[in-house]
Amino acid sequence: MREFKDEPSDRELRISELLAQYLRDRDQGESDDEEKFLTANEEFADDLRMLLDMGRVIEDMAGPLVDEDSVYDQQVNEISASSLATGELEDDAPSATGVGTGTVVSTTARDPNQSGSLPGKEPAEPEGYQFGEYELLEVIGQGGMGIVYKARQRNLDRIVAVKMIRVGSLALDDEISRFYSEAQKAGRAVHPNLTSVYEIGELDGRHYYAMQFVDGTDLAELLRQDKISNNRIAEILRDVSAGIHAAHTHGVLHRDLKPANILIRFSDGSALVTDFGLARQVTNPENLTRPGDTVGTPSYMSPEQASAKTDALCAASDVYSIGAILYEMLSGRPPFHAESAASTVMEVLNLDPTPPSQVQSKVSPELEAVCLKCLEKNPADRYQSAEELAEEFSRFLSGAPVLAELPNKLLQGLRWFRNVPAIGRITGNTMIRPKRAHRVVNHCLWIVPLLIVLGIFGWGMIRNMLVPAEMTLASGQRHHFYHKVGESLHRAVALRDARDLIVQTTAGSQENVNLVVDGSVHLAIAQWETIPQSEEIAIVAPLFLDKVHFVVKQGSNIRSLEDLEG
Repeated sequence: MREFKDEPSDRELRISELLAQYLRDRDQGESDDEEKFLTANEEFADDLRMLLDMGRVIEDMAGPLVDEDSVYDQQVNEISASSLATGELEDDAPSATGVGTGTVVSTTARDPNQSGSLPGKEPAEPEGYQFGEYELLEVIGQGGMGIVYKARQRNLDRIVAVKMIRVGSLALDDEISRFYSEAQKAGRAVHPNLTSVYEIGELDGRHYYAMQFVDGTDLAELLRQDKISNNRIAEILRDVSAGIHAAHTHGVLHRDLKPANILIRFSDGSALVTDFGLARQVTNPENLTRPGDTVGTPSYMSPEQASAKTDALCAASDVYSIGAILYEMLSGRPPFHAESAASTVMEVLNLDPTPPSQVQSKVSPELEAVCLKCLEKNPADRYQSAEELAEEFSRFLSGAPVLAELPNKLLQGLRWFRNVPAIGRITGNTMIRPKRAHRVVNHCLWIVPLLIVLGIFGWGMIRNMLVPAEMTLASGQRHHFYHKVGESLHRAVALRDARDLIVQTTAGSQENVNLVVDGSVHLAIAQWETIPQSEEIAIVAPLFLDKVHFVVKQGSNIRSLEDLEG
């Protein structure tokens, strides 16, 4: 049997095609008029503008790309062997570390961009590049803007982490501002679950800050290694929530929470939040991130962040990201992850997450409830603070019931129906994730109404064939009440249908009943007392409460007064 696969919507495919064609034309120099492109595709203009803006932001954050055959690389390759042998870089030559030019001196030819311990002496006296008071030992992390070294601070004889701008003295003013903003925000809050910042400065044109070195691993690596127990999940995210709450109380939103930015200490298993590179000060009107900028990691960013609504960001935005991390810890994958960043953003904005229990068996119902509450589209429906979330994890660890509840069956059903293509079009849900059952229901939504319409018309045709074109009604004495009722019915039938209803004058109810029984008339008016208690007569409608009725012969095709109209 053919299995239906999840497919992008027609709208999403069209947006992707238009964007790809525009970028190809722009790269080939054929067209660079963005507004003209958006005007020509007005129906998709908002989505296309968002994707183009997001592309520019990502490009800005990543910094300039260096081609393999660029002048920069040629200069690096021209560093003399004598310079490398002595461990000194010429003042005018670009540094091979990628952190800029300058007077960094090393006693070995080892490049700290290469991970691993430096050779030469005993571990108690490691050798490396000398950077002011810091001896750079090895690279322990790299990102779009910065590079992080494990280092020894000689004057205090302690191991620290030193982060520098990747492009060193070539950094732009905006990049430098972002870098110092990150350091200041990371250092604003002091908490056991946040990495501490020790020093911020500049040396020989290289901007840096020194921070706490955590001897451990990050959560992303931990997730790759093994499945984590429910209690351990709650312990880790309780620490994360507590640290983030401390940042929030100092007016700082993280905005880029993800497994790679959570460090797990080997010694006690505690979790620390790091990398405030995208952090935003809530009360600062001069933020480096402007409304319309989409920054962060799409799989973990909140809908308001994905839609670039910077002014809408709040504590609940970071709560959403913690919920996305919890989702991955429970199910083994993020709640939303498409083939491209743009498609992932569209899913974050338009789709409801599949419950973790439908992705992975044996998921804790309590943690699933917490997770889905964090991932609500509306910030008002989430935990309103990271502190509330930390308390929820504490309740789980103590065995107390959590406050979050799984969506009821009605809400689950409504959310399920949102993925039916026809319902999605009606509700404006442009991004759906239909499964086989959704498609079956979608077909039924078109077939069932058609069958109903055909049934109505079909029954009308059948009834017209069964009910005679000319009918006789036994009423009563002329000018009496029953005869007047018969005349009124005659006029009503004549107005609505081509049938002819003949009103026959009779002596009264008893004669009317006899005429119906012997088949002389089709319909009659009779008092209750004259109707025999037998199976020969059937009542089709009351005329006056329960005293007077319209009657027909049993087995007649007239079952109601509506049948007289065809």
